Amino acid sequence: MFDLGQLTDKFSESGQKVIYRAIEESKRREQNFLGVEHILSALGEVEGALFAETMQSIGVDPQSLSQMLEQELGKNRQFVGSKKMHITETTRELFNRSLKRARQHGRQTIESFDLFATIFADPTGGPAEILRKLGADPSQVLEKITQSLRGREEEAGQCCPKRIPAAKDGRCQRDEPSTRGHLGAELMLVERQICSAERGQHSRQCCRKV
Repeated sequence: MFDLGQLTDKFSESGQKVIYRAIEESKRREQNFLGVEHILSALGEVEGALFAETMQSIGVDPQSLSQMLEQELGKNRQFVGSKKMHITETTRELFNRSLKRARQHGRQTIESFDLFATIFADPTGGPAEILRKLGADPSQVLEKITQSLRGREEEAGQCCPKRIPAAKDGRCQRDEPSTRGHLGAELMLVERQICSAERGQHSRQCCRKV
């Protein structure tokens, strides 16, 4: 199994499973990038029951969605220019939205269902477009997921880990190079992106107070 390195503390155990599976899928296809379609495919496996229940509740056949997703993933796309796995901008935005959602619910790590709840939030993204092709409204998915997750939100909130504070110089303590494995280096870009966004938000808040 891959090692998420210092990014581990941004994801819960269930969140890590999704990322592991998504990267495995990208590597299996020799695509060398981590896209939201890879993550949606991984969610279909890791969160199979939630995935099927949600799709059926809006009139979408889970198998039809999986087939269309397979066609999308099967397109001849590959990131060229680096031996490391490329993190697409839409994937970074997905991680940021998922982390924001987790914190709004009193948690400091991203659960698998945080990823599922936010992956359809981008109306121009691939997952939302797939739903529209199947005759479904992406906003309906968000409503159904919210309803289905109430119990799990409460359970996850009871065991949320403490946040690691930033260093005195304002740098994120997790910006240091990972020594835990190859995947930690590949996903460090995401970790730094999240930390950078947090610092930018803090700076804007301070400016407004002046």
